[in-house]
Amino acid sequence: MIRRKSRSDMRRMDRRIEGDNRRSDTPPDLNVTAQIKDKNLLLWLDNVLTAGNSFVLRDTVERALAGNNDVNRIIINMEKTTYVDTGGISLLMEFHKRFAAANKAFILFRVTPRVKQILDILNMDKVFNIRDH
Repeated sequence: MIRRKSRSDMRRMDRRIEGDNRRSDTPPDLNVTAQIKDKNLLLWLDNVLTAGNSFVLRDTVERALAGNNDVNRIIINMEKTTYVDTGGISLLMEFHKRFAAANKAFILFRVTPRVKQILDILNMDKVFNIRDH
């Protein structure tokens, strides 16, 4: 008999993946560093990207682009991003659509194997421009 995983089982699995064994509804912190260099907005993410902490990335991008219309590419370095949930992917999709409409390149750079696997399962690897170098 194959047992279907419950929502609580999935949440426990997500917490283990994220390295969090305590029961808590507070999202883990997301550290975002931004820099504009040669008409590129460079962003470094450190930790998991979830629905609960995605506002940090959104706010950082909004502040960096405020009054700076000469940015041609947005590059998100995800080498320290260990997990992305549907809320995080939704934000990335929002950015992808927004910047494509403005003729700006949106690149996910150095995506970790776990995040790449999630993007592959959801066929997002065909939507996003993912680069390793």
